[in-house]
Amino acid sequence: MTSKANINPLIVSLNSNKVLEYYRDRKLTEKQTQDLDKTDKKLAAGVHFAGKFIPSPSAKQKAVFMANQLALALDENNEAALAITCTYLATRYPDLKQLKLTTVEDQLSIELINDKEFSDQAPIKFIAKKDLI
Repeated sequence: MTSKANINPLIVSLNSNKVLEYYRDRKLTEKQTQDLDKTDKKLAAGVHFAGKFIPSPSAKQKAVFMANQLALALDENNEAALAITCTYLATRYPDLKQLKLTTVEDQLSIELINDKEFSDQAPIKFIAKKDLI
């Protein structure tokens, strides 16, 4: 059962720069699957979110929590945490196309995008007025 949604990658960007790609067509090992199942159980038991404990988080709250964990792993260059958080988001949210992380003055913004593929932003080249003639 392979669908287009499962093949398209999840792209994680930080301040508009692509930092991770997860291809959903890669088969997980039994250990990876077990780790994801353990993560599901921990999340179902509740999460600390926005300074509050949420005993029964919604799917969106779980996704935002895991995206925040992914952002922390990026900041700490923690490859193991990056792997589990990115894999979790990609496998548990098959419609998720992009995770946009934006930091401004130590504030993190998380945007989960389900309806638009990632596209690299091309730099705009300006030509001096004197060179136009």
